[in-house]
Amino acid sequence: LVLFSPSSAVGAVYTDTVEISSPNAVLSGDIISVNGSDGVRSNYGGGLVGERIISGTKITVSGDSAHGVHESSNSGMLKLSNSSIDITGGHAGGVDISRGYYAIEVSCDISGTKITVSGDSANGISTRYHSDALKLSNSSIDVTGNETKGIWIYYPVSNYNVDVSGTSIKVSGDAGRGIDFDHIYYNSRESLFSLKLSNSSIDVAGTGTKGIYISESFGGYARPFSADIIGTKIVVSGDYGVAVQTTGLDRADLALKLLNSSIDATGTGAHGIDLHSKSLVDLSGTKIAVSGDSGRGVYYTGQYPQNS
Repeated sequence: LVLFSPSSAVGAVYTDTVEISSPNAVLSGDIISVNGSDGVRSNYGGGLVGERIISGTKITVSGDSAHGVHESSNSGMLKLSNSSIDITGGHAGGVDISRGYYAIEVSCDISGTKITVSGDSANGISTRYHSDALKLSNSSIDVTGNETKGIWIYYPVSNYNVDVSGTSIKVSGDAGRGIDFDHIYYNSRESLFSLKLSNSSIDVAGTGTKGIYISESFGGYARPFSADIIGTKIVVSGDYGVAVQTTGLDRADLALKLLNSSIDATGTGAHGIDLHSKSLVDLSGTKIAVSGDSGRGVYYTGQYPQNS
C-alpha cells in the first residue's frame, strides 16, 4: 500500500495499491501495476474533499474483484484523463465509484481514456448508490466475458446524470450490456435522472445481450427519466439481443429520444427497441435494421405517462 500525497513524484512506478488520502492529489505520467488488489484507491472508507486528478497514467491490474480505480470518497471530484486501464479478473472493473451500501456524492469526469477489462461479471465503469454525475468523453471501453457491462449504474440515488460523448463501448460475451441503468430510486419530489449519449457507438455481441438497458424504478414519487441518444450507432449481434430495452419503470415517466442514430440488430428474436415501460418516444432521423427470425424493429407494451 502506497500512501499518496500531492507532493509525491510525477512519473513514478508503483507495484502496490496507490491510496489517495489527501485533498487535491495529482497522479501524472505514472505506471501502476498491481496483482490482486486495486490500482488506485481514493480514500477508502471515508470522505475526501477537493479533486483527485489522474492524468497520463497507465494502470494494469490482475485479480478477481479488483479495480483500476476505486473511488469511495463522499464528496469532491475524480478526474481521469488521457490514461489507460487494463484489468483482468472476474467481477473486476476499470473504474468503480462506491462505498458499500452508503450513498456517496462524487462527480466523475473521464476523458481521453482507454479502459480494457477481461473476465466474467466484470465492468468497464460501475457506480453504486451514487448521487451526482458521471461524464465520459472521447474514450473507449472494451469488456470481454459473460454477464459483463460497459457502464453499470446501480441504484442511483436522488439525482443522477450520465453524459457520454465521443466514446465507443464494446462488450463481448453472453448476457452482456453496453449501458445498464439499474434500480433507480426516486426518494424525493425533486428526483431527476438522465442519460445523454451523443456521437458514440455501442457494440455488443453474444446471446441475450442489451445495448442500452434501463430498468426497475421505485420510491415514493413518480418523476421523469430522460434518455437522449443522438448521433449514435448501436450494434447488437446474437440471438435474443436488444439494442434498447426498458422494463419495470413503474415510478418513472420515461422520455426517450433516439435522434439521427442507427440500430442494427442481428439474430433470432433480436429486437431494435423493446419498451416494457410507459414511455414517450421520438425516433426522428433514426434507422433501425433487424435481421433474424422473430425479430422486431420496435416492440412496445408499456403505457403513456399521466397527463401526456
